[in-house]
Amino acid sequence: GSVGGGGGGGGGSVHFEFYSPGDCAGDPGGAPGSRVISVSQLHLNGINDHATTAQLAEAYRVPEDLRFSLFARVRLAKLGATQEGATVAAQIRLLSFCILLQSGADGPAGAGAAGANGGADDMLGLVFLAEPQPEFVAELLRVLRAEGEMPTAVVELSLRVLAALAADRSHQSGVITAMRGGGHPAVLSSLVMAAVSRLTSAPSPPIGAQLAAAGLPKLELDAINAEADAPVPLAEALIALLSTLVTSHGGCQTLRDVSLLPVLLPLLRNRNPRHVHIISNAVHVLEAFMDYTSSASAAFRELGGLNLVVDRLKQEAEDALAEHAATHGSSGAGSAGGGGGGGGAAEEAVGMAEAEEGAEEAAEEENLASTDEDGVAAMTEEEDGAGGESASAAAAAAAAASARSGGAAGGVGPASSRAAPAAVAPVTLYLVSSARRVLLKALMRALALTNFAPGAGHTPAAGLEDGALAAGLNLIFAHPRLFGSGVFSLAANLLSDVMNHEPTCYPKLDAHGVPKAFLDAWECDDPGPLPSADALCCLPNTLGALCLSPQGLERVQNSTALKALITAFTTRSYSRALQGETSSVIGGNLDELLRHVPSLQPA
Repeated sequence: GSVGGGGGGGGGSVHFEFYSPGDCAGDPGGAPGSRVISVSQLHLNGINDHATTAQLAEAYRVPEDLRFSLFARVRLAKLGATQEGATVAAQIRLLSFCILLQSGADGPAGAGAAGANGGADDMLGLVFLAEPQPEFVAELLRVLRAEGEMPTAVVELSLRVLAALAADRSHQSGVITAMRGGGHPAVLSSLVMAAVSRLTSAPSPPIGAQLAAAGLPKLELDAINAEADAPVPLAEALIALLSTLVTSHGGCQTLRDVSLLPVLLPLLRNRNPRHVHIISNAVHVLEAFMDYTSSASAAFRELGGLNLVVDRLKQEAEDALAEHAATHGSSGAGSAGGGGGGGGAAEEAVGMAEAEEGAEEAAEEENLASTDEDGVAAMTEEEDGAGGESASAAAAAAAAASARSGGAAGGVGPASSRAAPAAVAPVTLYLVSSARRVLLKALMRALALTNFAPGAGHTPAAGLEDGALAAGLNLIFAHPRLFGSGVFSLAANLLSDVMNHEPTCYPKLDAHGVPKAFLDAWECDDPGPLPSADALCCLPNTLGALCLSPQGLERVQNSTALKALITAFTTRSYSRALQGETSSVIGGNLDELLRHVPSLQPA
């Protein structure tokens, strides 16, 4: 086969060496031997890259299987002739490394398959994948050191390549070793601090009623959004690197050297609606880092992290509702805990749409740090609205199906004649934006991990004295259909954790109306949380936690919340939520509740 090598030089020069076997495609009748293409000032020839490659290939009789390699070198040589082009060339190469590392060609099998079908360039790529690359890592770290002098796009892509290398098993140890030496932890720490500073100082566009009151022209609002988005790409690349490092032992040690907690904590104060997905990923990083070592959880508490998380939980719930009211109206369908009108097609329609939302929430729970979750976190409000419209379509289909089944089973006579007009208008369900739901869930998990984990028994529940935690929970319990079953169930579990951690705190919770808000969500004709396994399983557990206090026991005894389980087991819209082992889990939780609180058995 033909083998090519060489590279694009500076100033528009190309040096390309290849071996031609002779009498091959592109070189009919040619003699075999080694050939060299050495051309300078290519950027001055006035023709594009493809035409230049075609001319060189024809003049030097380059075999067809080497022409793409020649084209790549021609393109890089022309780009390298100017400063702007050199920046573009660096970005192209860095993106190529990212693609190569994430292409899945790992292991000897992948290497052999690729090497059998390619030439020298393929072999170079396989060598890069298989062997440590300390020089390359050092160059990437040098880019980070010169962050102020380098184009932002090059720094961003260097961070992404480092993340890809750190995620690759054959390169992980070498990358982490390099990052922990030579003063690089201080460099990474300063990068994160600078990125957090840029995010927090960026202008924040108004949301909700503030947006309507501001009356900003579209051009001005677009300018604010563009300025708020400017620091986002670099921050996303940094969070991607931190998310990769936090998944390994060596990476967590690197983050400890970076002093991650004090560097990232100020980001929790950033309420810019354009940065919600970054905050979510940052909280996931903090959660994983604190899960790695108990000393990190203690340091998080000492730095005031618990109060920051509780305050942000309350603020995020407020912002989510304000944003939803401005987009869909304050009385959007499905916002209340219950619905009036008893059953029928409307109930089935809402049930099917809610079941789909419950499935989406379950998928989010399983893929916290995956790319799917990141994509969900990056959804805009318009995309969330589109999700509501799909729920409307599901509702319409359910209503039609219900009408048909009613007509078939209604018998003859008046009952059958009444079945036809029973179909009601489809109900459109609009949840708060998925980005905010993801952040709310991340905040509640981080709070549960740091405040109620083993070893934190003497730590008082955060946010009880000033009522911040109660305010956040009340907002979620008061709008279960807006926040979705995933957020609602986590809020219920958080309430249960608070009661199990500190049973004597019930009077404080009751003074802010938290138990009443939780029970009210279940006492309506159509129980408030969206039908899902998580929402149903959390009910007996949270009721049992409330019963740890005599006042809580009395309130639960006077409540009809447990009847929501009757609705769940007798309503068709809950059938999907009860599939699998959900029914047995609910039964086990209910049995445990009734054994520990026998006074509830007559109810």
